[in-house]
Amino acid sequence: MGMMVFACCLLGCSIAEEDSEASSVVGSWKNSHEAEIEAMTPEDKRFYESLSESKKDEIRETRRVVYNFREDGSFEKKHGEKIDKGKWKLSADKKQLVITYDDGQVDELIVKKLLSSEMRVGKEFGLHKDDIILEPN
Repeated sequence: MGMMVFACCLLGCSIAEEDSEASSVVGSWKNSHEAEIEAMTPEDKRFYESLSESKKDEIRETRRVVYNFREDGSFEKKHGEKIDKGKWKLSADKKQLVITYDDGQVDELIVKKLLSSEMRVGKEFGLHKDDIILEPN
């Protein structure tokens, strides 16, 4: 039990129910492929399910992205061999996440869900298929 508590502290998570509200985005997050499939329209889901396993694996590989948000406001986004770096800021009401990349690009994202088990952000209000759905890494 003590080892599990220590591991949770190292990962920046709190000991709480799995779907408790998260106090911050700090930590390591990865794309949730399963949640993205669940969010698909029925038509898109049927198309995806009709694909071969090798094509599904290829899609999963292209969607494999890991975000590391640090307490000091810096972050890294790893996509394959590519690593983007920059700064992040979560609004006080936890409804907007602004990511500023080192190359000057700025993403202003609406925080639609921020739980200890899932983070969902997007550029438009409401649920959209272009939303980014993340889970703890």
